[in-house]
Amino acid sequence: MEIKKAHRSGRVSIITSGNESFMLPLQDEGSSPSFQEGVLAMNANGELKYMSLRSFSLGAKDIKSLAVEQLVTDAKLVNNFGSLIAFTNKGNFVRLKIDEFPEKRFKDKGFKLGQYCPDAQKDERVVKFFFSDRLIAGDLLFFTKNGIVKRTDYNEYNNLTKDYLQAIVLSDDDEVINVELLDENKYIIAITEGGMTLAFTTDQVPVHGRKAGGVRGIKLADGDKVLYMGQTDDEGEVVVVTDKGCAKRVIISTIEAGNRYLKGVKIAELVNSKVVGVTLVKNPIDIALITEGGIEVVNTDNIRIDARTTKGKQITKQTVLGIVAHKMSIN
Repeated sequence: MEIKKAHRSGRVSIITSGNESFMLPLQDEGSSPSFQEGVLAMNANGELKYMSLRSFSLGAKDIKSLAVEQLVTDAKLVNNFGSLIAFTNKGNFVRLKIDEFPEKRFKDKGFKLGQYCPDAQKDERVVKFFFSDRLIAGDLLFFTKNGIVKRTDYNEYNNLTKDYLQAIVLSDDDEVINVELLDENKYIIAITEGGMTLAFTTDQVPVHGRKAGGVRGIKLADGDKVLYMGQTDDEGEVVVVTDKGCAKRVIISTIEAGNRYLKGVKIAELVNSKVVGVTLVKNPIDIALITEGGIEVVNTDNIRIDARTTKGKQITKQTVLGIVAHKMSIN
């Protein structure tokens, strides 16, 4: 009786006396969701698509047969028991729920953020998503077009109760281009449309709360913008492609890490040209050149290694609009 008075909820245990037999009622099947697992893939436009692992494995393996919107920039094995969160170009956090994504085939059209999240702004798209079925301890790094870097504890976002909130304070002309989990064994490298690069260590980026901006990573010239910013180590090369169809690989270790918020050094000699594509490689991969004439596939092994101060070698006569380092396997 004392327990009954102390607790307002009804009894959930069963009291029996002697050898009385009883049957324990089974839990309603509808009260517990069944386990659901598959691949969540994203294209360069931030469109998302959920599919079976088999569908992804079969569809992603032949890059030459794919349309631009079918090229994959990120793919992860996910399930409905873990945590799935995303960040957008407008600097917002979005909680995704696999149960609400219909299963698609690989070549089916993906979902734009606005179709899934009614609060999404016009032209808002997913830049990066993270899945985990266990506790993550660490920080996130946000990188923006204007060269800003922000560092925030991952769990400031993972523990949010709302499904759509501001993740980083941005200026009106800025947008998020990449988000990564901090790796203290790596450093940050930024590469701009104007052919400049700067590398600096992660310990130069202080921790900020969710409702804050970041610090300046690279000092941009007027009219320039960051095309790529992320973490790397000394292994591998930077692949640089210009709109004039020139490309080269630059050995990463030749770009020394120093202080942040400097102008940096040249990574490409540009004459009436601009950098339109950047990716980091450690092993040969196929990349898709998005040109005015369609898609051209080039293996990075066929792009020569060159010094920072050259323009590279022409690999296509078409005007290049951008590149996609197509993902053929899940992270």
